[in-house]
Amino acid sequence: MSGMMMRKTLVTLILAGCYLSGFPAMAGEMPVTEPAAVDESLLLPPSLEEQAAVSPAATTGMAAPDNGIPPTPAATSISQSKAATVNILQELNRRAQAGDAACQFQLGYLYANGKGFRQDDREAVHWYRQSALNGYPDGLIAMAEAFDLGRGVNKNPIAAYALAKAAVTAKPEAAEVANQLKAKLSADELARAGTLTVQDALKIR
Repeated sequence: MSGMMMRKTLVTLILAGCYLSGFPAMAGEMPVTEPAAVDESLLLPPSLEEQAAVSPAATTGMAAPDNGIPPTPAATSISQSKAATVNILQELNRRAQAGDAACQFQLGYLYANGKGFRQDDREAVHWYRQSALNGYPDGLIAMAEAFDLGRGVNKNPIAAYALAKAAVTAKPEAAEVANQLKAKLSADELARAGTLTVQDALKIR
């Protein structure tokens, strides 16, 4: 399977799972019951995008400058949307720094795809790795993709397979990815992958 097809399969499996029930004034007191699938056409993963639709005036505490000229509805909407997005990204970063594995994965996704931040594969891998170290299955799959494609890290098909295989327990659909990566390995490489722990695989740069 080509790298592009593999990436499409992996992206399909990856879910945006950073629950936002703790976002002050942005969660609308409505608990998120399940993660939404990532849609690369959006600026942000859906779980964040939905929060940006809530009026940001309550989240930013900023009033429009009084210059005597009333802003147009379009200008007000754009300004509020940007303010809400910045607020959300700051909160996402705070939670990722605090060790939230789902938010670490989402932050990696945003860096990998240049959504909300400048595109940066190495920064994406940093957050994917942290998420995977915390046992988050989508972080493991994302790191498997990184090792398979050599994005932000040196190509390593053995580590790619070991990480995808490790994700299967918590995310059974990852078995398809693991099998595709397994098919690329020789018998000797499969034996080496069998002795590689998740922690050891994630230490590879």
